[in-house]
Parts: sequence; C-alpha cells; structure tokens
Amino acid sequence: MACEKRGWINGGWIGLIYGIVVLILKVLLLGTANFSPLLLFMDFCLGCMGGICGVNGSLYYYKRKKEYKMGRY
Repeated sequence: MACEKRGWINGGWIGLIYGIVVLILKVLLLGTANFSPLLLFMDFCLGCMGGICGVNGSLYYYKRKKEYKMGRY
C-alpha cells in the first residue's frame, strides 16, 4: 500500500485541490466567485479527516483479513 501512512496529508492535498477546482469552475461557469481562505482551509481539514479515516479503515480491513486467513475466525 502506497498510502498506509500519512493519510492526513494525502487527504488534505486532495481536499485542497478539490476546493481550488470548485473555485475555478465557479469562476468559469458563473463569472464570479466568493474567494475565502477559510473555505480552502475547511476543505483541507475535511480532506485530512477523510484521509485519516480511509487509512485507518483500510488498515483495519487488512488486519481482519489477515487474521481470518490465519484461522482465528
């Protein structure tokens, strides 16, 4: 697994990129956008939380799968 560690930073970058893409689409489609650094920070934080949950969930899944193969369940 490439992202088994540092899920918070990987998720944070994805959240930040998502926020910037949405901002660019607003400008292109609507002509105006309300830029707020707070909104980009919130996107980053939500991405971090998603990355943490994703990494922890996948590690839990692989641990359970390994225990199942070893005959513990």
